[in-house]
This record gives sequence, C-alpha cells and structure tokens, in this order.
Amino acid sequence: MDKKDKLQEKLIVELDLEGLSQEKQEELLAQMTEAVIQRILMESMQKLNDADRKSYGKMIDEGADPEEIENFLTSRIPDYANMVDRIITEFKEEIKRV
Repeated sequence: MDKKDKLQEKLIVELDLEGLSQEKQEELLAQMTEAVIQRILMESMQKLNDADRKSYGKMIDEGADPEEIENFLTSRIPDYANMVDRIITEFKEEIKRV
C-alpha cells in the first residue's frame, strides 16, 4: 500500500466516510487527495530556492516517479515529513469543521 492509499484509508476512517457507497468514497477521496497534494506542492515550492524549483520542474517534465520526487523534496526541504503531516492534519480539521 503506497502513501496515497494510506492517506485515503485514513481519511475514510477519520472523516467517517465508511457509510458512503464505494463510488462516493472514491469520488470524495480523489478530490480531497488532490487538494492535499496541491497544498503540499504550494508550500514545497515556497520553501525551495530557484535552482531547486527548476530541478523540480525538470523532474516533472521528464516524468519522474512519485518516490523520486518525494526523495528530492525530502532532501531539499528541512523537516519535509513533518510539513506534510501538518498539512494533512490541517486539511482534516478543515473538513471536519464543514
């Protein structure tokens, strides 16, 4: 199970989505996962210097796999894992308030 699957499974439980149909769960999870990924990307880009942003763009253009991208970001952004955890936690709290 990759990180995306773990995140989605965790969201189902924490946001009490188990009662929804599989189709509705998948639809909501896709939207939520995309929103979280966008937030992580935005904050990551703010933390990278110009050269690292260019390197990141090149990796994307060349079709780097998610693990390679995560390794790159982890090596360039101090405390990257905690940043990601914080963004996920903040997102879940926002969703729970809605």
